[in-house]
Parts: sequence; structure tokens; C-alpha cells
Amino acid sequence: MMSVTSHPPMKTLTALSAGFGKDLKPSSSSSSNGWSKLDIPSSDLPSGSQIKVFDTDLDKLKDSLTNPKGAICVGKFEEKLFCFQSLCTQCKIPFTGGNIFSSGKVPTLKCGFCNCEFNLTNGEQTPPTKPDGKNIFGNMVGSMVKSGKPKPIMLFSLASDKSGMVNIKM
Repeated sequence: MMSVTSHPPMKTLTALSAGFGKDLKPSSSSSSNGWSKLDIPSSDLPSGSQIKVFDTDLDKLKDSLTNPKGAICVGKFEEKLFCFQSLCTQCKIPFTGGNIFSSGKVPTLKCGFCNCEFNLTNGEQTPPTKPDGKNIFGNMVGSMVKSGKPKPIMLFSLASDKSGMVNIKM
């Protein structure tokens, strides 16, 4: 169960702050600056090039139909952590089958189902870098949903407190 409480000063997860291009300076009051403490130890965050899903139970992230537990995804790429919403904005499938790669010098998230791609520095949907011939059904769905208006994904900041628990800023 997630609880929002005041907590001691946090140390920034440097990999994440580098991923967003800024240093986070959380203060001691979570309610005044938007930080919420999660029931996730920082040791559970991805250590390799993988995407993990974590339930937050945060009301701001819950959707009774598509995200009842307020899940988020955390992925690592080139020693940088990125935190983003758990579902693709186009096909509504979790990003667990997706991957993070570099498109030019920009970290990019690719949905493992519909192949939509998102810039992980600003959340914007980007043009696909190349078609994926492995997922024919997903490619068909992707071509249908991509014909609509591009929808950005939500990005979040993470930090760990002195007890090693993850905190999120939305």
C-alpha cells in the first residue's frame, strides 16, 4: 500500500535525473512539492536494459478500466533510468514488451505491440524509425492507431530517500 508522508531529504537517482537532463532537488515535504513516497525499494529498479512495471496505488494514476492500481514503468538505457506511464497511449497495451533504444541521440521507447515510438525526454510520439516485421498483428493495429492524433506519454521523476525507498514526482 502506498502512503504519502513527509520524509527525510532524498538523494536523486542520478541515472534518472541525467535521463531527463536536470538534477532533482526534492525537499523534506512531499505534500508541498509534489513528491509521493512509493512502497518500492530502490534496489528493485531495473539494473539492466529492461522495463519493469510497478503498482503505485496513486489515485492520480489510477483508471478503473485500464490502470486500476496506478502502475508505472521504469526502464533503463545507457545507465539512465526513465519513468513513464505503464500503457501505450495508442493501443493501451502495457510497455512491458517494449524496448528503449537511441534514435539519433534521443532515448526512445518503442511499444512492443503496436510499435509506436516515444521520445523519453519529452514524452512526444515520434515517427517510427523502422518497421518491425516480427509482430504482424501488432503492426496492423499500429497502422490503424497511428492514423489518429499522436498522444504523448506521461513522464515522471524518481528519487530515493535515506531509507532506500523510491519517491515519485508527477
